[in-house]
Amino acid sequence: MEERLYKLEKVVERLMRRAPKEAKAIVTPIYISNCIAGENISGEILRYMFCATGKINKILFDFGSRPKDGVDIVVNVLDNMADRTSTYAASGKTFLLEPDIEVDSGDKLFISISPKGEVQLTEVWISFAWTPKVKETTIQKLLIGDSNEGI
Repeated sequence: MEERLYKLEKVVERLMRRAPKEAKAIVTPIYISNCIAGENISGEILRYMFCATGKINKILFDFGSRPKDGVDIVVNVLDNMADRTSTYAASGKTFLLEPDIEVDSGDKLFISISPKGEVQLTEVWISFAWTPKVKETTIQKLLIGDSNEGI
């Protein structure tokens, strides 16, 4: 019996050498959404302050109806050292940006729009996704049996 246990321990030991030494985790983005409704919407439509280091992945706009002459969009990230501003031209009812802007804790995001021509916007939806860096996330240790619960 002891010889069988010894052989079994050797097999387990060899298998453990082949086991992956690294684990992968999923860090989900944080989604922020806002809607502005009114007459002749123009100017600043969103302000947000980041509480952790990360990256802005996507910004999605929905203007309610297709603006005839388009809309200028200004994305400004203000930090302690600099003012990073980018301008985009949107022409459809919806517009998706993928700016990949790095942000730090305390950085402030300002988004403004300016309709071109005689367009009067009455509703603007905006949503953006940003992903915190791994060092900013909470690590949970689970046993393999526990990780399958709730799936």
